[in-house]
Amino acid sequence: MDQVVDKWVKPLKILLDLLTGRSVRIVEVSVRVADVQRPLDLYSHLLHQNREKPDKPRRERDIVASRASLAQNGVDFPTLMAGYLALYNSKHRTSLQSLSESQSSLVDQSTASELLSICQAIEQYHKVAIAGSHIPSEEFSSLLDAAVQAVAPQRREWFRRKVSNCNVKPLSMRIDEVMHQAHNTGLSIERALPGFRKKVVDSRNRVAHGASSRDGERVLLYHSLALGLRWMLRHVYLLELGVPSDGTDQIIQDDRQFKHDIRILEATVSA
Repeated sequence: MDQVVDKWVKPLKILLDLLTGRSVRIVEVSVRVADVQRPLDLYSHLLHQNREKPDKPRRERDIVASRASLAQNGVDFPTLMAGYLALYNSKHRTSLQSLSESQSSLVDQSTASELLSICQAIEQYHKVAIAGSHIPSEEFSSLLDAAVQAVAPQRREWFRRKVSNCNVKPLSMRIDEVMHQAHNTGLSIERALPGFRKKVVDSRNRVAHGASSRDGERVLLYHSLALGLRWMLRHVYLLELGVPSDGTDQIIQDDRQFKHDIRILEATVSA
């Protein structure tokens, strides 16, 4: 059963978290074989024994990319699922896990922790999908070695420490580049909360240095920034899953939860 959970349940939960924007709990696993006449149930297991199986199906959650919207953009669900599992089993796994953790009820749900988790997810996605450095690492290492040799021997170690991180793109640039990939979603977020990128960087730095986040305005700000970053990641991962750019724009712009979250960002401006 542990193998089933690791191979199927955990990835599926993260996919549902990605598509719903909420922390989803999978309570039952069923193994089924597709028969010509009817599906054949081989095995069923409740994952949370302290919970009774509901007599009636629970209310369906809102899905950002429904089967219908995917079909309109030439993507069927089996194809999306196969693409997602390939992503999950690649270097994208860490980013997907951080995205899920940022909205998980199983971790500290302070807005500061929420913001740190989603910033981490953005940085991890950027490193894998775009480029975390200004120039290739090998080229930078060669340039650094040459520059170090031009420095007086007694200063070389100091110089190397000072410049060794110069090739790493700062968070502000990473957010800009992911926001550009997120196209209309990024534009909508920036319009709703002007200066979004700077507010993320300033807030992340404040939280990382242990500043208090208990006052109401900062709680709202941190939560709003996390909402915006999650929508950006949701957008770029739909692109990664094969949904066309125009289709992804339309799917998110039409989504009820996205419109609700944009209103929260707008309210943050006047708070």
